[in-house]
Amino acid sequence: MQNISGVIGLSILQNKKNKIFIFYDDHNNIKYCGDKFYISDLFSDLLKNPKINKDICLLLEEPFINNLNKIKVLWGDSSHLYSFRQFYTKIINKCTKDKICVGYPIDVRLILTDFSIEEIMDTQNISPKYRNINIKDFFNPILFLFNIHATLLKKNSIINFLKDIFKNFSDTQFYKELYKRILLFYNKFLKDNENMLLYDYVKTLGSENFNFKYIKGYPFVNDSNIYFFDEIDKILSGIMEFFTFILILILPQKFKFFYAGYYHSNNIKFILMNYYGYQLVSEYGITEDIETKNSLKINNCIAVEKKYLDL
Repeated sequence: MQNISGVIGLSILQNKKNKIFIFYDDHNNIKYCGDKFYISDLFSDLLKNPKINKDICLLLEEPFINNLNKIKVLWGDSSHLYSFRQFYTKIINKCTKDKICVGYPIDVRLILTDFSIEEIMDTQNISPKYRNINIKDFFNPILFLFNIHATLLKKNSIINFLKDIFKNFSDTQFYKELYKRILLFYNKFLKDNENMLLYDYVKTLGSENFNFKYIKGYPFVNDSNIYFFDEIDKILSGIMEFFTFILILILPQKFKFFYAGYYHSNNIKFILMNYYGYQLVSEYGITEDIETKNSLKINNCIAVEKKYLDL
């Protein structure tokens, strides 16, 4: 068995073309295996193996931006994330300098909305940069991406790049379901309030709009109710997961490793298995129903049979 720290679960899926290793992280959990062999160590070892490294790609919950120094790092005390960030910096530098790219950042949320939901929810201490922005301008990048009553953006923006990619997959059910949810959100919350300041609008919301509820399978599976902050969170995660789905489809490598927080990994697994024909090969650790577990007993450590890691 191989112990891996920085992971609470692993799902291995397969179809006729790909095998996907979906790793689940609990970002601030520091209850590691005794030997502290981190997920970044596993990735490093796999990429050093000349027999398989050309068949491997990594899809990572890292920000899809140019300057990582501008990112506020959360969970800074988690040593597995510190180790992973060092590993990630190395492979991104190698991609930039040598054009040898094996790792792909999938977190496009920051290029769509430069904010944290918590900042906007806290109307007593809201950041000055959100006090003078209206709803139309704030949500325009998301609406532009899906052609929903949006204003054109600069031609050289990353969002235009994403839009061109998304357009090529607009006939997929994933895109269609996500589009429907964004349109529903627009019609309920934005359409009649476009010129209202976001700060003022948030103060008018009822308390139910400040709650969050995870729904496995979003955007294919949905609650009949729709709440403001909950739906923003789901839409942004859904866009990131749709981008992940596209990379899974288009990247040529046979073995794909996806490493993200528990809920993103759980959702990707559900969608691939229930809507895109992937079969479960094996699972380890916590990959389902984390909300029913005692958080004090969850270790950020799994033990995997080595035969599954010998590609």
